[in-house]
Amino acid sequence: MSITYSIADLCSSASITRSFTVNAPTAIVIAEPADFSADATDFADQAEINAAFASWLEGFGVTGGCNPQGSYGTPAAPTLCGGFTEVTYNVTDLCQTGTATATFTIVSPNPLVINKPNDYSGSSCMFADQAAVDAAFAAWLTGFSVSGGFNPVGTIVGSPVAPALCQGGTTTVTYIVTDECGGGSVTATFTLIAPSAVSVEGPADASYSSCDFTDQAALNTAFAAWLGQFEVTEDGCGVTAPDLSNLTAPVLCEGGVVTVTYGITDLCSSTSITRSFSVTAPSAVSVAGPADASYSSCDFTDQAALNTAFAAWLGQFEVTEDGCGVTAPDLSNLTAPVLCEGGVVTVTYGITDLCSSTSITRSFSVTAPSAVSVAGPADAS
Repeated sequence: MSITYSIADLCSSASITRSFTVNAPTAIVIAEPADFSADATDFADQAEINAAFASWLEGFGVTGGCNPQGSYGTPAAPTLCGGFTEVTYNVTDLCQTGTATATFTIVSPNPLVINKPNDYSGSSCMFADQAAVDAAFAAWLTGFSVSGGFNPVGTIVGSPVAPALCQGGTTTVTYIVTDECGGGSVTATFTLIAPSAVSVEGPADASYSSCDFTDQAALNTAFAAWLGQFEVTEDGCGVTAPDLSNLTAPVLCEGGVVTVTYGITDLCSSTSITRSFSVTAPSAVSVAGPADASYSSCDFTDQAALNTAFAAWLGQFEVTEDGCGVTAPDLSNLTAPVLCEGGVVTVTYGITDLCSSTSITRSFSVTAPSAVSVAGPADAS
């Protein structure tokens, strides 16, 4: 601004000119950092993010003006779990004001994914032994895992063990996951179904006499039917029934005992029963009879007396051991010799049974007397 100061009098005048200058300040210039974006996984921890944010904030500034003052308050960096912070930088000066805004973004990590195996259920029969079960359980446990997230750590709760092979049961496994941004848990089960204890059944002990059968074939049939009553009533893991085809019946006429131990052994149990099949052979048949008899007709008073003696002699024939109950021979058709003719009656007394036979031969003889004769003198005249 210029000022001219002048005066005038009657006789003279005068003036001076002076200026008052004020220079305006330069325009303010606000600086701001570029918007920032990075993955959370680029940082080891929250401290590194905080340091990067602090360094980024240094990008805000102001120049020019008279004595500009800039402020963005006290913004905080996003967390490792992701997010953004928008920072507004406010500037005031004597003659001007202004703002600048920028954002600092942390991109959250991949979603946390917790994996688990399918629930398992199987039969003990699928395994050879406890070691095989343990190996399968250990392999199943590897199905628990975690991916994504930020430095996730997965832990199986406790120290789970596989069910016992022959007891079966269920093991429940819980898998807990934690990371910088959260966590979670999953549960799965490993079930083992133990087989039923094996069991067998069989017939009662059998005891026969050889006389109960018509021949060896009949005995063999009965023995086969008896063997057919042995059976596996619970096969556990599918055990094979014992093979009894090599067993044979006792010999009909010798008798004897066949003892059968019928047993099975399975993965987790075993059982057996013992039964016997006995055949008692009959005693050999035997007969007895009188000694040979030899008479003279003169020993008897008449035919009736001879017949009586003959009948008594026949009565001495007997079966002394009848084996399977053989019938004594019928001698009723035999007759004594004729008293006055004499003669011999030969008796063969024999029996045949299932397993033996015997006979004896005896004779009953009567010698007739010579015909009587007389002698006398010749006729005398």
